[in-house]
Amino acid sequence: FFFQAEDGIRDFCLSRGLGDVYKRQLPYRLNLPNIVSYATFDDLFFHATNRIICPPARDIAHKIAKNTKNSAIDRFLRSTLYPTIVEKFNEIADPGLEISMDDMKLSRVADIYDVYVTNKFHQKVLPAFPDSVVDAMRNWTRYYNYEIKFSDEKVRKVAVTQIFEELRSFLKKKVDNDPDLTYKMVIYSGHDTNLKTIFSNLMSIEKIYALNGHLPPFASTLFIELWEVDGEYEVRLIFNDQEIFLSGCKKKRCSVDQFRDLLKSRISDESPSDFCGVTKKHHLPHDIDLSESLTSSKLDRKRLSRRLSA
Repeated sequence: FFFQAEDGIRDFCLSRGLGDVYKRQLPYRLNLPNIVSYATFDDLFFHATNRIICPPARDIAHKIAKNTKNSAIDRFLRSTLYPTIVEKFNEIADPGLEISMDDMKLSRVADIYDVYVTNKFHQKVLPAFPDSVVDAMRNWTRYYNYEIKFSDEKVRKVAVTQIFEELRSFLKKKVDNDPDLTYKMVIYSGHDTNLKTIFSNLMSIEKIYALNGHLPPFASTLFIELWEVDGEYEVRLIFNDQEIFLSGCKKKRCSVDQFRDLLKSRISDESPSDFCGVTKKHHLPHDIDLSESLTSSKLDRKRLSRRLSA
């Protein structure tokens, strides 16, 4: 299995995910050998953590963000980090697109940091955030993702249920030499968020941080390989050239049965469509419309303003 979060590198698209690159990739599917299966994550129901597509996940995250601990953090940041973010952002904001202290919360910090990193990669004009502020935004984005957005076990499971079911099925068919299984590689093309949700279900936060998996770099890749060694099957995971060793396995690498059991333990009893209240996955809305090509040399304020209003 090959998971690719291309993040706007193949085509000029100011996104850490693929956005409209999905549509531009369709012709390439025809040139793949018949031993390869290709899909984007939008072919699956894999956006359970999206706050527009899945209101229950949004409400859970909102409740966690308002607990005693996170409310105290918000008050602290309101007097330290938020004022600088607002000031520096508004220095380059077009009229009507300014942000205010009322807009600020941890989820907004994560949104602003995501846009900042994307625009920096594309060499766009950026707010003059001091290095200490950029570091703080990165750290609080990490905190928001894993202590708030992905901290609820139900949300984490729903976000990976369909992909983990597919992985389990493929591995079983491969080990059983199912004659109907003709391809040898499955390629999924998606977003950095997809990798984050996979990691949050398979590893501890400490291990994710050590791998730099909490904020996957551009063009990050996760391989899940099935090996036959001395007549036994085992699974190897590699993220950006680093091998991942999962806890709970008897050896450094999981046997295929152990890995399938681990995947099963992370599958939700409730389907993603039932949990999110959406029945037609191919009609799912997107929180950001990336079909508009951006040619301005300024910060991608349209994208950010849409996020802030979400």
